[in-house]
Amino acid sequence: MTEYEHYSLALTAIGHLIVALSILYAARSWLVSEQSLKREIQKDTRSYLADIDAQIRSIQRELHVVDINAENLSEDAESRVRVNGLLNIIESVGYELKTDFYDSKAIQKYITPLAAGIWHRWHPYVFENRILLNKIDLWEQVEVIAKSYNK
Repeated sequence: MTEYEHYSLALTAIGHLIVALSILYAARSWLVSEQSLKREIQKDTRSYLADIDAQIRSIQRELHVVDINAENLSEDAESRVRVNGLLNIIESVGYELKTDFYDSKAIQKYITPLAAGIWHRWHPYVFENRILLNKIDLWEQVEVIAKSYNK
């Protein structure tokens, strides 16, 4: 083998080594960015759940103070607005679960027992409004989430 062929083989081997290292570096970078994205999603999910929790707890506290339940709700228009807001929050979380933008498992774990309690307390009001407004799917996601609890 000539000296030229030796150098050619050596350069070819070095080139293959550089390509292999580049592929390994790209794979490592991809894994790091994937892990970073997962951490970012978890962080965003925690923030989202904290906001939702604060809103729900605030409304529930207000309703508890005025001692409103589904049977005497028709007397107080302001409380109806609060209950509608509470149900709308759970409904929006239900749609958020479908988009899968946040960590769906974490949201599901948090929201199902909460939705079950809210559904248990306010389902007569929901049924009344479905009939009154002739909307069968009114607060449907609240019902779906609540019924998925303990499955």
